[in-house]
Amino acid sequence: MGTGQDYDPRYQRPATPPQWQTPAARQRYAPQGQWDQQDYSQPQPYPGRYPQQAPPPQRHRQRSRWPMGIIAAVAGIVVLALAGAGFYVTHNRASAGPLTCAQQYANWKNGPAYSDGKQLEASLSALSAAGKSEDIPEMDSDLKTMGTEAAALESYPMPQCADPAGYWAQALADMKAAGDNAGSASGFSGLILAEAPLKNVPSLEEKLDAELAKTAGVKAG
Repeated sequence: MGTGQDYDPRYQRPATPPQWQTPAARQRYAPQGQWDQQDYSQPQPYPGRYPQQAPPPQRHRQRSRWPMGIIAAVAGIVVLALAGAGFYVTHNRASAGPLTCAQQYANWKNGPAYSDGKQLEASLSALSAAGKSEDIPEMDSDLKTMGTEAAALESYPMPQCADPAGYWAQALADMKAAGDNAGSASGFSGLILAEAPLKNVPSLEEKLDAELAKTAGVKAG
């Protein structure tokens, strides 16, 4: 008498494989043996209608912000030129001897140069605000105004004893050139042209700061 396995259908191999497992069915539904060659142990992405491609690189909007450090440096040299050295009254001082360099500098900065310098300072504040908001037309306009006011300040040179190297005159010339360059082209091109002459202003500010401290006793800031 055989064991139970002889009669248990779970242990009986069918004489023929199911219809969907026959070689003919596999050849019919998978020509060239695709089921045998491809590994389906891992999920396969659906290719869709078109071949998969890597997504294009994300393009960021090009910002047109002008270098704000240059604007700050230009404003700083104007504030420096108008800072320090108290006000000196020069009338009826003929018998008191020549004025010191600090007195000459104080008279200069409290004269016509003071009002023109304040106008230039206001224009630079407007330029800074336009730069932060990236208002290019307004920046162009403010740069041209800056150049015009810098040219007006050239009519009132700083006393030579206070600025023997002419740093202040050089800064005014750069501001005037920047305003002219801004007016020579429209839009962002004008800003690029205006940037070039103003790159020297930060170093001029440092040199003028050190010079006025020695010649006129001016303390920046």
